[in-house]
Amino acid sequence: MTLAVATLACRNASPGASSDTADRVVEPRRVDLPIGGARPVRAFRAANGTKPAPVVLVLHGYGADGSSFLEWSGLERIPEVHLVAPDGTLDSRGHRFWNATATCCDFEGTGVDDVKYLSSLIDDVAARHPVDRTRVYAVGLSNGGAMALRLACEDRVAAVVSFAAPWNEHACAPKSPVAVRHLHGTADTVVPYGGGPVSKGIHPNAHGTLLSATALIDGFARRASCTGPLVEQATIDLDRAVAGEETTIARYSDCSAPVELWTLRGSSHVPPPLRDAFADETWKFLAARHR
Repeated sequence: MTLAVATLACRNASPGASSDTADRVVEPRRVDLPIGGARPVRAFRAANGTKPAPVVLVLHGYGADGSSFLEWSGLERIPEVHLVAPDGTLDSRGHRFWNATATCCDFEGTGVDDVKYLSSLIDDVAARHPVDRTRVYAVGLSNGGAMALRLACEDRVAAVVSFAAPWNEHACAPKSPVAVRHLHGTADTVVPYGGGPVSKGIHPNAHGTLLSATALIDGFARRASCTGPLVEQATIDLDRAVAGEETTIARYSDCSAPVELWTLRGSSHVPPPLRDAFADETWKFLAARHR
């Protein structure tokens, strides 16, 4: 079992699609100068126009790739943003990963600095396209969700949306408040909603203990100086595989930045591609936040 690998579904192609999928998704304006240089981004869409536009980093799960996660997420629906969906580093098992925390997912100790790499991608996009530096965001699934949260801890983004992120007590002290929305399925057997030991089924070197979804979001609520409780406010239908409005939206009040927990009751680690409301609500959340 791997984090967001075998079960990752796409809207128009299989998770294993690589060059064909990338050819449909990737439309950089200057193919002679790929974003990322020696570690190029295959899935990149620049915003149209001449006005400075936001940047959204789209970070895949362990074992997947940028193109497949971009399709699964439906984030190509977001208008007038620079969409950057890079690929993590390949490990010896052929699985791409992000070095987000000590727990996940640099299982082979490469020490790759993905905070530096992803920060360089923002600089690279800004060198070729008009970028609004106050509006840089990250959206991640599983290992990519943990990487997105790590970027929040490192003050690299204004807002984060994470899905099923494997998170532990990583040292995290952002200087500026960061808006965080975390989504997690209660039927997730890979990164359990209630937390617990990292499964050796993910990788033989896997170790450590993961926080529960509620403990994860509580930590970011403390960092955002929230003084009010986490209160359920609405429900929404995101998961096509679960009947009804399976997702409960809960928010903290009186925070210096919005902090939310979306609980998908009955949803697995990587559900089928979510309804369009996921991308629409994700952009609504991100777009409201500036640094």
